[in-house]
Amino acid sequence: MKIENLKVGYGSITFYKEIPPIPRSRKTTGNVTVNDEGRPGQPAHYRATYLISFDDKQGTLNQQNVFSLTVLAPEDSRDAPYSQVELEAAKRLPKMLRQLADAIETEIAPPEDENPS
Repeated sequence: MKIENLKVGYGSITFYKEIPPIPRSRKTTGNVTVNDEGRPGQPAHYRATYLISFDDKQGTLNQQNVFSLTVLAPEDSRDAPYSQVELEAAKRLPKMLRQLADAIETEIAPPEDENPS
């Protein structure tokens, strides 16, 4: 396999506003009790989505591939310009892809024989 014509498109940056947590609660009115499990909050943050394309060459065969990958931007990027958010998020792509490759190898590995002869 030989990867050629790699293109990492500009990141599409999306800002997500803060979602405050909802605490667990219990309210009783007459014979009715409502239990709310609550939910955790989410801090304000950016996500950057990249479109990645490349050719996979194997001898005389060529397969074009395109996929998108969304990366959480660093937590300290809230007040940064979009260009900086995009760059910092893009720096996370190689590590994320390596971890993904490792996870795929683990997922597709044949099960170990539990009863070796």
